[in-house]
Amino acid sequence: MTKAPLSVNANNASRTYGAANPNFTLSYSGFKNSDTPASLTTQPSASTTATATTPAGSYAISPSGAASTNYSLSYVAGTLTVTKATLSVTANNASRTYGDANPNFTVWYSGFKNSDTPASLTTQPSASTTATVTSPVASYAINPSGAASTNYSFSYVAGTLTVTKATLSVAANSASRTYGDANPTFTVWYSGFKNSDTPAKLTTRPAVSTSATVMSPTGNYALTPGGAVSTNYDFNYVAGSLTVNQAKLTVTANDANRPYGAANPAFTASYSGFVNGETASVLTGSPSLTTPAKVDSPAGSYPIVAAKGSLGAANYTFAFVNGTLDVKNEYLVSLSLAGSGSGTVNSFPVGISCTSGTCTGSFLSGTIIKLIATVSNGSRFEGWSGACTGFSVCQFTLSAPQTIVATFEVLPYVKIYGLPQYYGIIQPAYDAATQNAIIMAVGVPLSGDLLLDDAKDVVLQGGYEPTFDTQSGYTTLEGTLTIRQGKLIADGVKLH
Repeated sequence: MTKAPLSVNANNASRTYGAANPNFTLSYSGFKNSDTPASLTTQPSASTTATATTPAGSYAISPSGAASTNYSLSYVAGTLTVTKATLSVTANNASRTYGDANPNFTVWYSGFKNSDTPASLTTQPSASTTATVTSPVASYAINPSGAASTNYSFSYVAGTLTVTKATLSVAANSASRTYGDANPTFTVWYSGFKNSDTPAKLTTRPAVSTSATVMSPTGNYALTPGGAVSTNYDFNYVAGSLTVNQAKLTVTANDANRPYGAANPAFTASYSGFVNGETASVLTGSPSLTTPAKVDSPAGSYPIVAAKGSLGAANYTFAFVNGTLDVKNEYLVSLSLAGSGSGTVNSFPVGISCTSGTCTGSFLSGTIIKLIATVSNGSRFEGWSGACTGFSVCQFTLSAPQTIVATFEVLPYVKIYGLPQYYGIIQPAYDAATQNAIIMAVGVPLSGDLLLDDAKDVVLQGGYEPTFDTQSGYTTLEGTLTIRQGKLIADGVKLH
């Protein structure tokens, strides 16, 4: 009797690169009489040349070693398939500032076998991003890719590139202005723009502020920039300085004059250039005002020299303008009042106020003199003679002594019967009248009060023609009649 043939077949198997070989299994073909592998004298085994470090590929699984009394054994190899291991490649997160170049991206690995390193790869992976140097502030994916290996397949995990804001320095440009002026328009300069950006790229441009107002005194004030807004920039603000300079105040010596031989007057000055409603009250000290003219200096013009003296002011600087002192000869103006009437003559400038006789006044050469005549009730102005003629205001420029006569005559409105004297009003006629005298008045309105305070009787007849020949109307007395003594018989008279 011969042995039956029994085929021992190695079953195919697989594993991942780097893993230990699995337990190989066998299958049989040809068992008789319900035999099983246990019926064999020696059980077969299966082996392979592949180890844990063997690269991915296909390897024979070879059965062998079986023994049996009843079977003639044949062996059929199986296949061990070593598959690629999965290697996770993760892009490391990174960051950079807006406008900078991307950094060199790196990756890290998870899943290397058999002490493999990135150098074990046929092609090492790279990492890339869509972000460029001009990309705005945001987060961008870092995508790894491109690795190649005999023993690994790849799982890629993206990282994140964070583009952060760049720092833009905003500096206020220093400025200056004069005390009392409005602040100028402030400006800034920038340092740190990227990608050819300009201020127009900012969401909100910066503004510059200061605590200085138009009223602020001289000094230095901070110019503070702020308020800028941008997607791509943080801001570093640098203050500037506003210098408020002193305003210019012009100090002018006021012109003056004096007579020859007199002491110089106290000189004064006027100011122009005050700001903020200020006056000379903000000044300290006083300017120096001097002249070379002495008491005995001849007539002529002399400078009044303006200088700083003790003058001071926190907010002003000074410019000085000289004045002129005119030393003049002094001349006498003589005014006489003439005629039967009365009146008053006054001068401008003040110096003469004459009601009777002769009055004089001294005036400086070159002075424009005006004389104005004012008549009293019952008189009329008959005009000027001497330095002036006519009836209007007497005016002349004094260059030598002058003599003027002003003539006032009584208006021939009142007389005492039988006497040649005329009066312009009734009161002087009453004062000159005797007992039972007849006072005659022309038929016109006569101004002035009438006081009877003498123990005499008089007759007042009004309404006469200017020749005093015919009495045909009324004389109106415009004033107050007061009788203290005596008696008045009135005829042709009205009281108003």
